[in-house]
Amino acid sequence: REAAFLRVTPARPEHVFAAQFLEMLAYSSWAFLILTAPLLAAYAVVEGLGAVFLGATALLCIPYAMIPAGLGALLAMGAALLGPRHGPSRRLLAVLGLAVAGGGILLFRETLRWKRAQGDLDPAWIHGFLERIAFASHPLLPSQWMAEAMQALASGRWGDLVYQACSIVSTAAVLFAMAYALAIRTHRRAGLRACE
Repeated sequence: REAAFLRVTPARPEHVFAAQFLEMLAYSSWAFLILTAPLLAAYAVVEGLGAVFLGATALLCIPYAMIPAGLGALLAMGAALLGPRHGPSRRLLAVLGLAVAGGGILLFRETLRWKRAQGDLDPAWIHGFLERIAFASHPLLPSQWMAEAMQALASGRWGDLVYQACSIVSTAAVLFAMAYALAIRTHRRAGLRACE
């Protein structure tokens, strides 16, 4: 309904896209914030880091959250332009997406339940958790840049912090610029197809 309304307003497509992008960023980042804030707070307490660490990390989380939002905007516009307009294919994609999301929620819930039963939610668990997820790190992944930026911030390596922060911010800016450019060319057409 919103897309149909926005199509008939005199608003420029890029302004509509920017407003929708910020709205999508807010809606998609609340879970990231809720999951990350306790881990960051626990890490800061365990390592004896102050409010500067938490504030700087919170600032870095903004462009970090924009990276998947930019990718999501590009994928959503691509799906609206190239995907099926209606019918069983569209329903199948929706059911598949809900199944994947539901499976992820169940997996997370059961992992937390198991950790509580084991009594593993303590400082040693936090360090162990960070070590266990290290397998997913790679120098070309934004998660690695964020982890290295936090480590540099915690140890006072300002040059490394600036380098990693620039990597995060520039990647977020490029993805937003790509999505913005695509929106200028295709936003109305993608909105029309999505409303059909």
